[in-house]
Order: sequence, then structure tokens, then C-alpha cells
Amino acid sequence: MDPTDFNDFLDADVKRVLPHLKDDDITALVNFLIIKGCKKERDLRIMTIPILESQLDLVDATDLYNEWQAKYGASQPSTSSNSHAPEVNSAPSTSRGVLSVNSAPSTSRGVLSERQLRQEVEAQQFGMPTFDKDSPYMPAGVRQAILENRRPLPRHREDMVERMVDYCRETVPNLSRKSFNSVADSLVTLYPNSFEDSIAVNNRRSNSLRAQFKSKFDNDRRPTTFSKKEVESPNIPSAFGCISWSPILPDGETEESLLQKKETLQDMFRLSKKQWNWKSIKGHLQSTFYLQRKEINGPASASASASKSKKRKRVAEEENEVDQPRGMTVGQIAEEWPFLFKAKGMNIHFTQLTGVDFKEKFNNFINQEGTVLVEYLACKSEDLAKIRRKMTRAEARSLKSTTAKAVIQMIIIYFKEKLEDMAVFVEETTTIDDVNDVATYPEDGTPSLIVAGQNLFSASTFFLTVDQQVVASTSHFEEAFCMLFGSYFMLNLKFSSKLEISLTFVQKVIAQINPEQGSKGDSTASVRRQINNKVLRLSNGLQDFKQKVTSHAQIVKQEYQIGY
Repeated sequence: MDPTDFNDFLDADVKRVLPHLKDDDITALVNFLIIKGCKKERDLRIMTIPILESQLDLVDATDLYNEWQAKYGASQPSTSSNSHAPEVNSAPSTSRGVLSVNSAPSTSRGVLSERQLRQEVEAQQFGMPTFDKDSPYMPAGVRQAILENRRPLPRHREDMVERMVDYCRETVPNLSRKSFNSVADSLVTLYPNSFEDSIAVNNRRSNSLRAQFKSKFDNDRRPTTFSKKEVESPNIPSAFGCISWSPILPDGETEESLLQKKETLQDMFRLSKKQWNWKSIKGHLQSTFYLQRKEINGPASASASASKSKKRKRVAEEENEVDQPRGMTVGQIAEEWPFLFKAKGMNIHFTQLTGVDFKEKFNNFINQEGTVLVEYLACKSEDLAKIRRKMTRAEARSLKSTTAKAVIQMIIIYFKEKLEDMAVFVEETTTIDDVNDVATYPEDGTPSLIVAGQNLFSASTFFLTVDQQVVASTSHFEEAFCMLFGSYFMLNLKFSSKLEISLTFVQKVIAQINPEQGSKGDSTASVRRQINNKVLRLSNGLQDFKQKVTSHAQIVKQEYQIGY
């Protein structure tokens, strides 16, 4: 029989048996039967009461069932609505593994809504089964929750998802993540009290269940061996923001060949600075990056992959114990890899470690946004306005790096943090040999600057200290700050709690290092959200102010041209 003729036949036959049904309800029922695989009259004998009752009430389902059994022959005994069985044993082969939906809500006399039919079509399109509370793949705990109109326990829901995904893997060809959307949507439609999300996203309330199905599907496909990216960037706090925290051994290299290059670097460092060939130094630093990270990270580098295979949820003490690298001390690193504590050398390492050239990012920000930031923040408080006035006087004296120095100071003051927690001021004549005698180091050993001068604007020498020892010196503020920031990442250090907001602003806005999860600080999740909100507020305010300045400049230019 032609499909169109069969549709017309079904429409007329249902009207004959159930004349009280509305035309829309009959059309919906006919569509449902077609979806179930009915192609000819004899197929109607397979439509049992449990199947029909998902579309009609019990009386109408029984009448239609008895009529078709009388005309086309019995396939199985009539069953009551209280003993529903999965349709998997009675469905035609064209509807592979489809399980009956026994408890569907009705619109008129039990006929499925358009939304439910759309889900049936989607399920059929992907060859996906549909599940109900009587499915053999529904755990008893979930079934009981559905009967009591409550949400199932998380472990019961996980068990349900696991069973259904496993079943689909065995029965559905070309299975994909998207295939499970129809399964999740149908469960939410059938049992909203048990599965519906409290908040709709994109007009859907099945997003959490969709995500759970897809996560299970993805986890089953995840390889047992870790990818290069997972090995190089494990999900531990020390590796936050890094793309190559624990790199693999480069092709064509061995531990011995890298040790030889390391010795070559040490020999180069013993030469006078005028003899340093930075092109050659850069090549050796980049090729020995694997060895640098291995020695800096210590056992944490070797255990990074192993830690990923453990459960995500651990007690805090256990997580901290796993994440604390016990590699070389700062003094040992400075002795074994001396070029890492030169501005160029640290920037080479930082770029490989994070994928970000921080020196370039910092200089670009100062050149493009620095003046605007100073003007914007100068309007926020008298303390910030004082910094701008000091910058103006420093510029009049032709002092160096005035904008960069103003920007860092104003960021710290704006976030109500203290400059003294980043910079310790000593006499202008202090040398690197004198620092230990005159400077006070942070008690926690976090990176800080010893500044030789009365204030940041007039200072001309900066010493970087880490772990209460001087590791570098420079006459350029930009280099000093880049090394200060870079040392947190290179040495696996958490941001100082006293400067966490300012350093987070530098990380997110200036360096543009924005991983989806985690933090370089040591704050709780709620505090991190507050920090991120403060950083975002300043970033948005700066952009709004910049747009206003640009618009005003354009207006002035137009007025000048008109007047001219």
C-alpha cells in the first residue's frame, strides 16, 4: 500500500472506531503509529494496549486494540495498564530497540503532545531507543522516585545514565553525543518532577541530563593513555595557566644530550655579558626546556599524569600533598640554570610554559592602554590622583618608565592592596651585595622587588627576591615586573594572598591568560568569584572610559574641521 494511502486508511479507521476524537488528536495518533513502524494493515496487530495507552486513555486504547486484533489477528494476549511490558519484545524491526513510553502526559484524551511527537521523530532519526519507568534499564531507585514524583538520588540517576548509555552502545550504530539529546528530552517530558531542571536554558529544562549522558559517553571513549596535551598540562594547581608544564622529551634528544646542552649554557653564562650571544642562548634554552621543567617540578612532574587518573574529588590535605612540587630549590635553579633569572631568559621560558610572550603583552598594554588607565583611575580617589600627579612630575624630569610605574601602583591602590607587599624601598646607593643587610623580605618568601630609591618613579635599580634571597637585578622597571610576575609561573608559586587581586588583573587582562577553571591564588571558590568580579569591573570600566574618550576626540575633530 502506498504510504499516503495507508495514512488515509489509518485516519479513516481511527475515526470509525473512535469517532469522538478530535481531528488533531487523530492526526497525532496516526503520526505516532507511522513512527512506530506501521506500514501496512497487518502491522496494526502488533500495537498492544500498553503501546496504544501511551497515546490514548485505557478505554479508547482497549477499543482500538480489540478492533485491530479481530480484523488482523492476535499477536499476544491483551494486557491491562497495570502490567505494562517493554515494547522491545513486540516492536517491528524497523523501530530498532524502541521501548514503550507508558506514562506520557496527555493533551486531549491522552494523545501525545506535538513536542513529544517531535522527540519521537528525533529519536527515530538517530535510531535511538526511548525509555520509560518500566524499562528494564531503569534502576529500581529511579523508578520509585518517579512513582513518588520526586527527584532520584544522584547515585541512582548516575546508574540509570550508565545503563542506558551502555545499552545504546550495543544496539545503536553510528552513536554520537548528540544522539542522547532525544533520550534526555523524552525523560524530562515524561517525568518533569524527577528530571526537569529548575532553570531553563535556551527554553530547555533538560540540559543537566543531556550533559550527564554526554559526559558518560565521552568518558567511555576516553583513552587509557594520556594525550600529549594532558601530559604537558595536567589539571593540578601548579600547572594553572600553562600549556607545557610537564613537556615530553623532544624528538631526537636524550637525557644525556640535554645535559650536555645544559653544561654549554653554564659555560656561556661564565663569559662576560658582552660575549653573550642571545640567539644561541635562546636556542639552547628552548631545546632544554624539557629538562628545565623536569628539574623545577621534581617528583610532581612525574606524578602529574598519575594524579589525573585519580578521582577528582579529594580531601584538601590530600590534594595539597599531591600538588606541592619538591624539585630544586630557588637557589639550586639559579645555580643550575642561571639564564632563567635574566629578563630575556625568563621570558623565553615563560613563553614556552604558557604560550604567552608576557614582555610583549606588558609593553603593548602600557603603550596602548596605560595612559587611558591612569586617567580613568585618577578620577576614582585622591590617592590615585596623587599617583598621576607624581607621574606628571616624573615625566617633566625625563625619568624612565613613568607610565608603567604609575599603572602598577594605581592597580594595586585601586584594589585596596599595598605597594609595600610588592616593593621594599632601600637607599638609592644599595648594591646587590648590600641587599641582605638592609632589606626586609616577605615572610612567606613570595616574589618581591627590592627598590633602590625613595619611590618607584625615581628608582633606577630593582632586585628580584624569591624565597628570601636575591635572584636577579635590573635597571629597567618593565623587566623587573615581568620577572616578578613570571617567577610565579616558572617556579610553581601561588599568587601572594596580599596581592592576589592585582596579580589576577595582570594575569587576565594584561597577559590574557584565562583558563576556564582554577586559579593561581589560594583563595576559596567564593573569594575567587569576588576577585574575578572586581577584575571584570575594572576591565569593563576601562573599556567604557576608552570609548568615551575616543568618541569625544572624534567630536572635537569634527567641530574643528567644520570651524576651519
